[in-house]
Amino acid sequence: VHTYLKSNVLPKLEKQTKIVHLEDPAEAALNINVQVDLEYLGVALSNVIENALRYADDTVSITFMSEHSNLVIRIADNGPGLAPHISARLFEPLFRGQTHRPEGASHGLGLPIAKLIIEYMHGSIAIREQSPSGTLVEIYLPASR
Repeated sequence: VHTYLKSNVLPKLEKQTKIVHLEDPAEAALNINVQVDLEYLGVALSNVIENALRYADDTVSITFMSEHSNLVIRIADNGPGLAPHISARLFEPLFRGQTHRPEGASHGLGLPIAKLIIEYMHGSIAIREQSPSGTLVEIYLPASR
């Protein structure tokens, strides 16, 4: 998944003026096999990363790790964070939060589509505010059996 992200998803985002920092995966994450459709997962990751770039002040970090036999992909930005009334609705189709809304932003479909794709692969996605600022998206994909 890391290699696919590095070679197929991130190059499509090169026009961004912000920094995308893809960390080398932890050793434990390298040893987890997940059964996913890389094309669909690429769409989900692209949607989440584009959203993070839209709200980041200047940096988005992507980290791969292992947690309870899951592959965990963490996407963090250093933007203004989320208001509680917005975070509860982020996966609703067509919902567009207005706080810190940049010009020319999306249509409110990227995160709901990402959630559908990840859940189709028996995974889960969660979004929460980071301390002191920013937003953290965690994607959990179960190991193959």
